[in-house]
Amino acid sequence: MNIKNELDRLMARKGYTRKEVCKRAEISEATLSQYLSGTYNASAENIENKLADFIAAEDEISRMRQVKKVFVKTPRVEVALEHIRRAHLDADIFMLTGEPGYGKTTILDEYAAQHRNVIKIDAISPSSFALLRELSEALKGVKLGSAHQMTKGCIKALKGSGKLIMVDEAELLSVDALNTLRRIHDLSEVGVVLAGTKQMIKNMAGQPQLYSRIQRRTELDSLTNEEDREAFEMVLASLLPVVNGVNYMTKPDIVDAFYRNTDKGYRHLFKLAKNVVRDSDIGDQGISAQLIKKCAKEMVS
Repeated sequence: MNIKNELDRLMARKGYTRKEVCKRAEISEATLSQYLSGTYNASAENIENKLADFIAAEDEISRMRQVKKVFVKTPRVEVALEHIRRAHLDADIFMLTGEPGYGKTTILDEYAAQHRNVIKIDAISPSSFALLRELSEALKGVKLGSAHQMTKGCIKALKGSGKLIMVDEAELLSVDALNTLRRIHDLSEVGVVLAGTKQMIKNMAGQPQLYSRIQRRTELDSLTNEEDREAFEMVLASLLPVVNGVNYMTKPDIVDAFYRNTDKGYRHLFKLAKNVVRDSDIGDQGISAQLIKKCAKEMVS
């Protein structure tokens, strides 16, 4: 195998940059550059072995049946996006709730990708200080300092900006942190989206100043049976590839088997579909209700 030719082929097919190749193959950029230009003075055996392993692994991945996660605008997701947009334009506070795996983060990421003037931060700590530090760093021009200094700096930077603050995993925030965010919202007049589990609502109990400011709330996991089935089939259709000319979405027993074995949200469905599609490649057995049940039992919930 001509390593240089194979590497060129792979980079063209996958769109990899040299920097990405170096990271994946564990080779420095300088070394790869010298190797490709023919100016590498030491033995090239070690480099070629690493590149050969990298190329072989990438080719193996390409041969596998793939399940790709794509954004699916189910009816409830469409409602959530519309409510986020209104919170942004009207400078309101919107709450997006759902148990883990129902797509809260995906919705926030999709909105941020489609609209400018959005700040998305993760609640990495319950404390007000940690929240202020995350927000200050996201605003870039705000100097880090005491909580008071950062609060004033954030309000000044946000005032009249038309920005939207989106906080993911907001159930982790303390009451003090939530009230700090409420004060920033009041004084800067920007919209705020709080995304998290229903624990977030419990955290606000006894806080009328905060809770009364919530303009709207969308629950991603509160669906009728009909709504749940419709959303499930939309997501499943985006995940299942056509295998050997077979569209498994046209097979009711397969769709029903996925539905019966998925009860923990769309993240669980994605993992199950990925395992099923990969295992269907073993012996070219295809997808069956028995395989779906087997893969579901093997999953770590």
